[in-house]
Amino acid sequence: MHQPASFVELLQKKILPNVQHVALLISVFGFVFSILHYPGADQLLIIGFSTLAMAYVLMAFMPMHIPASCTADLYATMVYKIIYVGCSVATIGILFQFLKLNGAREILRIGSGATGVAMIVAVILISRRNDNWIVLKNAIVRGAGLLLLSMYIMRQASIV
Repeated sequence: MHQPASFVELLQKKILPNVQHVALLISVFGFVFSILHYPGADQLLIIGFSTLAMAYVLMAFMPMHIPASCTADLYATMVYKIIYVGCSVATIGILFQFLKLNGAREILRIGSGATGVAMIVAVILISRRNDNWIVLKNAIVRGAGLLLLSMYIMRQASIV
């Protein structure tokens, strides 16, 4: 018989990905409202980006399900967590930059730097052992898009 999934597994596999999608949708609406100068744009951006940052933090500290046949490094699990925490910090930095709050440059640099260095280390770990890809693939896919977005925003704001 099939056992019901635990709450942690349900949170990791079903709830958090959906929360991320909804947070991204709210953030996009916030961008559109901001471009069109509609009221409520700042609130939508705050709700969307804060929710997304919290989802990244939760994903960093969720237990990982690694197949028994996988021989991934301990370093791969550390890099996985660093990528997600860096994504969370970069997300808050992007929010601060759009709201023109103090500290946006520093937060963007820290988050993007941590994510970028962790991505480079991830590529090195994957080149050393292919099983590390099993551990790092979700973090790399999510982190790469956010890293590119934060680098673009830093370039537009003349931070880099």
